[in-house]
Amino acid sequence: MILVQLLYLLSFLFDHSIPCQASTFETDEIGNIYLIQERSIEKIDTKGNFLFKNSNLDYGNITHLDLTNPFQPFVFYQEQGKVIILDNTLSQQGAPIDLFEKGLGNIECMGGARGDAFWLWDINQSELKKVDRQFNIQLTTGNLSMLLNKELHFSQIQESGNFIYAADPAHGIFVFDIYGNYKSLLPVTYEGKIVVRDDRIYYISNGQLNIIQYLNLESLSIALPVGFKGDWDFRNRTLEYISDGQLHFYRLSE
Repeated sequence: MILVQLLYLLSFLFDHSIPCQASTFETDEIGNIYLIQERSIEKIDTKGNFLFKNSNLDYGNITHLDLTNPFQPFVFYQEQGKVIILDNTLSQQGAPIDLFEKGLGNIECMGGARGDAFWLWDINQSELKKVDRQFNIQLTTGNLSMLLNKELHFSQIQESGNFIYAADPAHGIFVFDIYGNYKSLLPVTYEGKIVVRDDRIYYISNGQLNIIQYLNLESLSIALPVGFKGDWDFRNRTLEYISDGQLHFYRLSE
């Protein structure tokens, strides 16, 4: 897989900061921010105004908050094998889903899919599985470790456009079509996590925000602000990151 490096004179300009004691966060396509502190989620706007909160002490720390559908986010608790569906006020909808009871007890990570479905990474069978809202299996990839001759440990699964992006810290970013067919591997080294929006892949490495447009394999890199560290996100030309009790916002220059 060959990437074409593009060079632009772009930089990040400071916009504003808001107080933030969370360690991680997620953002949705509407513009809301979800601050995550172990077992609680607080939803705020970009000015720091409180909107809603959810605290659940029953299932341990949150593994993943998924905002593929911002009107029905879900929370995955890997250790307990539980999934909780929320509404846009962070109120729980129905009883928790027990993956062990569904015969899906070895799920290492999961992500949302179009049509109120989910992608699951079954580590024991080394399979990506797509399930419906009732967690009935719709499709599987077969054993990917055997197919790709690699020991795989996906830490993220994101569906965007016509592709599924599965991130493995040891190997890079694996790309599948929406039917679970393997397409390619982007052998990039990234720090912490990746973000995918509109088939653009964003990742941090070597003090830069790197952007890959998967469809044409063009890429560019932008130097990060001085002092950048902590969890981050990038949307609408804005870099957001947590450090020193603040959530910082930097706009990309024109």
